Amino acid sequence: HTLIEEEPQVEEPQETGFEFEVKLAETNFVFETPAVQPAPEPEVELPVAGLDDDKNDESMEEQLKKSKERILRLKDLSMKLRTTNGLQELENEPAYKRKQMQLQQVQHSSESQVSRFTLSNDQDGGTEIRPNNSFLHDNVD
Repeated sequence: HTLIEEEPQVEEPQETGFEFEVKLAETNFVFETPAVQPAPEPEVELPVAGLDDDKNDESMEEQLKKSKERILRLKDLSMKLRTTNGLQELENEPAYKRKQMQLQQVQHSSESQVSRFTLSNDQDGGTEIRPNNSFLHDNVD
């Protein structure tokens, strides 16, 4: 025995607010095996001549050669940017030369016959001669 008297525990009925009633519905299940239909034969597509034929004509060797050339050009460009004078050289060289393009029959800018003035109507309906925007046509400095 222990010194503390034990009280008998009274079990209180616990009330629940939910009551459930289970109903079983009788249904008849019919199991049928689906009829197997033969798979349609895939249609054979004939090759059609198109725009991609030129791409396919190149051999793998030519494609590899072109990709190696691109890689070398990119490496060369990155090496130029790493040097101290490389960026200055790129900025001084015109874009058409960097892309290895040739210009045909281009006049020098000093030989241009474009007028430095514009003829326009003012607010009063009179004719006005205005100088062109120097920011668009001349060196500002």
